[in-house]
Amino acid sequence: MSGYVPVFSSLTSGTLYGRWPDIGLWPIVLSLSDRHGHVDVTHEYIAGVTGLAVSEVIACMRRFCAPDPGSRSSSENGARLVLLDSHRDWGWRIVNHGFYREKARKQMQQVAATDSGRDAERKRLERERAASGDVRRSPALTGPQTQTQTQTQNKDTTGRSRDAARPRLSDDELKQIRGSYPWRAGSNPWPRARKAIDARVREGVEFAALLAGAQRYEAWVIATGKMRTELVMQAARFFGPDREFEQAWEVGTDVERKRASGAALEAWSMVLGECRKIHCT
Repeated sequence: MSGYVPVFSSLTSGTLYGRWPDIGLWPIVLSLSDRHGHVDVTHEYIAGVTGLAVSEVIACMRRFCAPDPGSRSSSENGARLVLLDSHRDWGWRIVNHGFYREKARKQMQQVAATDSGRDAERKRLERERAASGDVRRSPALTGPQTQTQTQTQNKDTTGRSRDAARPRLSDDELKQIRGSYPWRAGSNPWPRARKAIDARVREGVEFAALLAGAQRYEAWVIATGKMRTELVMQAARFFGPDREFEQAWEVGTDVERKRASGAALEAWSMVLGECRKIHCT
């Protein structure tokens, strides 16, 4: 279990609005998912966590798996869950897990940039450039100067062509790696990480190995309670020459994993209690 999942205000303002116990159960289901968006537990387990009757849980999970024409998402016809296996009626995948995980990651990145002052510095420089607005053109070049400039431009173009031909990950592959990498407090410059990743690709490392390494590291960070702290390694170092992504990053015992997710379950139990109060008043 991951023990952490982002939740947005759109959860209560969509088609779950006013639907009890669905609106109370859904955040609990989210908190039980792993980093892949899988909720591999039984109806009875969910009932034990929430205090709902098993029959209520079964009915809710069926509604979550049903098409929702009013959903903001068109994936799976608006259904929130799909079964992991066709031969059993429990164990689900959260349809939009990846989308909201990436949305939360970008928001955290913006918050980190603001807290560190980088965002303010960037905006200040943009304002200064816009205020100056005085970009003078260089005088026309003739003769040997023109030839020299043309040669320089040709060299630049050739260099860019060579860079474009060098092997590197696609933007979609990089997005998957970023989505699987644990959140870090403080700076985590991904342009530098991209250079390190592309260097490993040129050395022959496959995308699958890079992604698997990020996923193992995220599981270890969560289990050891380091998520969203400065103790999380910068991605540039993780994918750097030392190849930290090849380490085992063993999570540890089941006891440690349960301890890491216990706080999240307790928090969502409080949410469920508040939802019940609102519904009953």
